[in-house]
Amino acid sequence: MLLKQFRESYTGLGGVEPWVWSPYFCFLDIPLSRTVLRIPPAGPELEDIMIENLQVATETQNIILARCLEFIAKDKLLDREIGLMLGEMGIKGDKVLKIEEILKEEFPEVFLSPEEYEKMEIEKKKKEKAKEKFYASRYKLKRTIDKIRAAIGDFFKTLGWDVMFFRAVGPYEFAMSHRLAKYYQPVVAGEFERVRKFIETKMGVPGVSQPW
Repeated sequence: MLLKQFRESYTGLGGVEPWVWSPYFCFLDIPLSRTVLRIPPAGPELEDIMIENLQVATETQNIILARCLEFIAKDKLLDREIGLMLGEMGIKGDKVLKIEEILKEEFPEVFLSPEEYEKMEIEKKKKEKAKEKFYASRYKLKRTIDKIRAAIGDFFKTLGWDVMFFRAVGPYEFAMSHRLAKYYQPVVAGEFERVRKFIETKMGVPGVSQPW
């Protein structure tokens, strides 16, 4: 989803707004309710619009990526439910697979030749061993990095320097309570107030007048 936006906005000719890189984004949730009252038989129509519980939030780029994945997962879930209703897919254990895939797993000797079946078993074992080796190496590397970071941090601490850098994990702030309160949230609060006053002005709230 994002790669497509990257490609179309990279040249500036795709007519798509580019994805601005930033680890933090400000989001506004504006819950709008609209009530329409029509007086029969052909009377006037009355309308009332209300915005309640206007909220603003600071969100990281990782959260945005996770929400994109959520949209994709919802689409796949819908396709899976339609496939189950049409009988094109079935359930095996905790997996939902195509009927052909389930039959091939249940009766591989029917759908595969002896040579293909043997080759499939060999490939399966190779993948399992490679997966175990990969996760073991990553776990070992993480443990080593954590030990090095802790050792360097302890060394500086003995000198009286509480170096926060060696507590950092990932691309985000490691002094979250301080940075959010002092730098990020005041900006977000200002955006909230600006949008609130804009809505109140456009809706004609008495005593609110802002030039736009």
